[in-house]
Amino acid sequence: EKEFIGMLLANKVLQQVTDCLSCPWQQRMENLKVVVLGAPKVGKTSLIQRFLTNEYSEQYSTTKDKSCYLPTILFNDQMFHIKLIDLPPIASFPANTLIEWSDYRFYGLRSASAYIMVFDLSRLESFHYVRILRQQILETRDMQNVPIVVVGSKSDLIRTKELSHERRLYRDIVNTIRKNWKTTYTECSAKYNWHIVSVFRELVRSLHSSPESIVKDNVRASQQNIVERRRRNRDTCAIL
Repeated sequence: EKEFIGMLLANKVLQQVTDCLSCPWQQRMENLKVVVLGAPKVGKTSLIQRFLTNEYSEQYSTTKDKSCYLPTILFNDQMFHIKLIDLPPIASFPANTLIEWSDYRFYGLRSASAYIMVFDLSRLESFHYVRILRQQILETRDMQNVPIVVVGSKSDLIRTKELSHERRLYRDIVNTIRKNWKTTYTECSAKYNWHIVSVFRELVRSLHSSPESIVKDNVRASQQNIVERRRRNRDTCAIL
């Protein structure tokens, strides 16, 4: 419950954080780059918008360009400054920096601190996109300290299906992710705002346990920032 409330509080002050770019402590902070990947129509943007603004649209709009968001998430009394990157579907993960520069310039695919990979539970074929992309990432990049969070979206639709064949496929996919991939997996519904916060809670939990130096530096700077704001309670950048 503590983690849940903390993330909601940080979510509500998002605009204050992103608008406060002139503050010295904000300039020192380095954002953790998190890339969101998935096939068309799996609900990547809906997931992000529901978390950041608590809004949801029934109308589908194709993601054509890269979009960046800068939420600050409070987890276990530590602040994580995230650069959340929503990308259009990619044909394949770039095998090296030259291909990335040629085909996906400025996407930041190979330098991400973490990945959120989304598939649609009501369209299980969208899982194959995630499976192939994940394998390409593992084969072409050192992922020892880079967490992947796999998200099954539109859980409200899969729960309405009664077909036993679909149920078996669903169980097989979940078992594959949890047992074979050994990665973080969660399900959500942007439409009903179900487990949306859980997705990002699992994300920051994975980042928190990562030994990457950027994560440790980010957390250390965040702790210093909290102390600074407590001492200078008149600072206009205080958000907690």
